[in-house]
Order: sequence, then C-alpha cells, then structure tokens
Amino acid sequence: MIDKALFWNIKTLLNLLRDEWLGVVISESEQEVTLQLTHSSLNQSVLVSVVYAKCDRQRREELWEAMMDLANPQDLPLIIGGDFNVIVSDEEKQGGLPISSNETLDFSTCIQSCGLVDVGFIGSKFTWWNGRTEEDCIFKRLDRILVNQQVLDIMPSTAVTHMIRHGSDDAPLHLECNSNAHHIVKSFKFLNFWTKHHTFMEVVKENWTADFCGNPFYIATIEDTIKVKELQFENNASRENKMLLHQAQAELTRFLHLEWKQKAGMKWFNDRDRNTKFFHSYVRGRRNKLTLKRIQDPSGTWLENEVDIGSEAIGFF
Repeated sequence: MIDKALFWNIKTLLNLLRDEWLGVVISESEQEVTLQLTHSSLNQSVLVSVVYAKCDRQRREELWEAMMDLANPQDLPLIIGGDFNVIVSDEEKQGGLPISSNETLDFSTCIQSCGLVDVGFIGSKFTWWNGRTEEDCIFKRLDRILVNQQVLDIMPSTAVTHMIRHGSDDAPLHLECNSNAHHIVKSFKFLNFWTKHHTFMEVVKENWTADFCGNPFYIATIEDTIKVKELQFENNASRENKMLLHQAQAELTRFLHLEWKQKAGMKWFNDRDRNTKFFHSYVRGRRNKLTLKRIQDPSGTWLENEVDIGSEAIGFF
C-alpha cells in the first residue's frame, strides 16, 4: 500500500508530464515509486524515483536497499527525490535533540553506494519545520534530490530550488534539468504604428485600470516576502515572527485563489475545485480557444505559418 503523502508526490509529478513523455512504473513500495520516463521523439529514457521515507530507522533501511538495487546496475540517468526523513549532518538541523550519528551514517553510506550526488540547492537550507516556536522550534533538511553521473553528463546545469513552505510543513522542491544552452529572452518592443489604431487608447485605458489580482509579478513579490519571513523565523523562532510569516502566506493564498478563479472564468469556482482534473482541462480548453492558429488575408487565403500571420497582422494595422 502506497503512503498517502507519497501518492500525492507521484500525482504532482504525473501532472507535470507532457504528452511527449511516456511513463512506466518499474518499482513500487510503501516508501518509493520509480518510473521510467521515455521521450517519444528524443528516444531518451530517464528513471525518476519519488520517495517518502518512514520515520523509523529500521523501516528506512528497506528504502536504502531498494535504492541500491535500483542504482547499481543502472546505466540510465537516475533522479531520486522526495522526503527522506533523515539528514546527513548537524548543519542540516536547527533545534531539538542531538542527531543520531547511526542514522546519518546509514543515509550517507546509501548515497555513496548508489553513486548519487546531491546537486545542492538555492533557497533556505531547511525544508521542514515542526510548526512550533521559540525553544520548541525545529528545522531540518529532510527533502532533497539526488542524481547519478549520467544525469550530470547530459544535463550539467541541473539545479534545485527550495521553494517557500505554503500549506505544508515541507517545502516543495523545484528541479530544473537542462544543458548549458542559453535561452534567448525576447525583449518587449513597442511599435509606433500601434498608436495609429483607433482602439489604441481604449485598450491602454482598459488594461491600465484592470484589477491586478493574479499578476505574476505581484505574486512573485509576495513569494519573495515569504522567503524573507522564513529566514527571519529560522533565525529567531519567536511567536511574532511566526505570525508575520503566516500573514504573508495567507496573502499568497488569497491571490492564488483569485488568480485561478480568473484563469477559469468560473463564477461557481471554489478552492476544492482547484486541483481537479476537470478544472485543469477547463482552463486548458479556454487557453486553446484563445490561441490564434490561422488568419485569412484580404484575398481569402488562410495563413497558418507564424511568420506569415505576424507579417499580415503588421500590414493590417
């Protein structure tokens, strides 16, 4: 039987997969599920193991054995991530009782035996908080992502970000795997001919006075505020700092609610609908309807190429 927390970690992973990825479960237990993901066009396979370790040391040994069985004969890129419920050093814990050296040694030995590498992280050094304040407060880095050398060979720019803790005691981890190729970011360009269109002032006025709820820049600002509040609380786990952190988290929750409601355009929307398969399908359907796939030029010819559509639009305006 799969642990509930592990099940939701797997569901989150599967929701992120695109149509070009095919996933097959090759290993399953109470503490881990491993999928082999194959890209249909690139013909590249990657093993991804999602972990939610038990709190008991002896039960975790079953997970360490499963990880070694998976990693040792493997030539494929391997990514193992999740909540391991154990740390590897004193630096990964703040507050509470001293750590057990036996537990940390077990985990460190497993990582080395599997030929795995901790690629490091960006963000707070702790991913878990026990929910208490002052002298009862405990922080730990229980969540991490490990990769083998094959991952680093094909994706040397692999990076992990510890995101803000929002709605959970554990911080979600964001893994970005890519090569050294630099993405070109296109800058915004204002075209003077836009001002000559009869609806120009109306469009500017409408967007200038539009409700900013759901604005990604504003949400990013709130997330940055939460990061600061988290660091302040980690440095001083007072009740006052806990209250300030919760206020920032509540503000983010409110704006995320409004953002999703606007994306769906649903008057009947509520929080429990937000993560349903139907809701995401509804939003994707609205986006597809708003996508401009072809236009007709003055001669009646349908243009489907993006360059042709852009040239015709510029000529029209």
